[in-house]
Amino acid sequence: MVEHSSQLQDFKAFVASQRYVFETSGELVKLRPYMPDELKSACAGDCSKFARAALESLSGIVTDTRSPRNTAWFVIRAYYAAFYSAHAFLRLFGVMCSNIDGTEFARIQEVAKVTGLTFPKKGFFRVDVSNDLGALTFVPLKNSHEDTWSTVVDILDQLRSGAVAVAAPKASRDATVELLTEHIARLTDDQKFRTGNFLSYTRNQVQYRFALQTWYPYGGKRFPPTGSFEEIALSVLEGRFQCLVGQTDLIRFTNCALTFCQFALDLTNSVLSDGNNVSHHLIRDYVRVKNLCC
Repeated sequence: MVEHSSQLQDFKAFVASQRYVFETSGELVKLRPYMPDELKSACAGDCSKFARAALESLSGIVTDTRSPRNTAWFVIRAYYAAFYSAHAFLRLFGVMCSNIDGTEFARIQEVAKVTGLTFPKKGFFRVDVSNDLGALTFVPLKNSHEDTWSTVVDILDQLRSGAVAVAAPKASRDATVELLTEHIARLTDDQKFRTGNFLSYTRNQVQYRFALQTWYPYGGKRFPPTGSFEEIALSVLEGRFQCLVGQTDLIRFTNCALTFCQFALDLTNSVLSDGNNVSHHLIRDYVRVKNLCC
């Protein structure tokens, strides 16, 4: 069996390796890896890569001393910290949202043609890994940000449904269901964005439409209401972020983005504590970056 620390660094490397069987089932495309252990390595590498990007995005949140009232870059960095956290979170549960194009698309096509089949098209896909690591199922998506958040909400909802029925002490079960429900409520902004696209929508409004008085000329109210951008980011990195008080768009965005970051990074950290050898990528690279950022 291949060492988790070698050969396949991420999911795209797995796709490019051609170490799988290509097949179709109706309109669905499936890949069946020759060695499921290699797929473990690729998924762990992907999780590490995105978790590291989340950490570095958070650690880069600073106040611009020459433009201290500018909030726009805080919003943009906080969004991408959450977005990378979302990708890490999905991979912890065997789900990937990924573009298949360029080299990866060409390599899959080569395998497909051997069996007289074809990969339907380049594009953005949801990829579900079976529990036994024996198959990957590709479902086409459209929007790399909106559909990623929709997938996150779907997985959170599945976890919530599973938690309701799990055999566990009632207090623990209820706390888990409540936590998952809170994340769904924040990501959908209390169902105003049913696909979970609240964060992406707000970031687009700030970045491209100069909304929410985040660029000059700024609004009258100070943001953040207490503390600094650096203190908020550090609290997430150290796992102690507390939601800001208030219900403005900026406060709801901040609470949504950063509570989800902390949640996803806490889950990533829990994988490390398990000591499972599949987390070698996390031990080697994620911990190194975590130590630099915190």
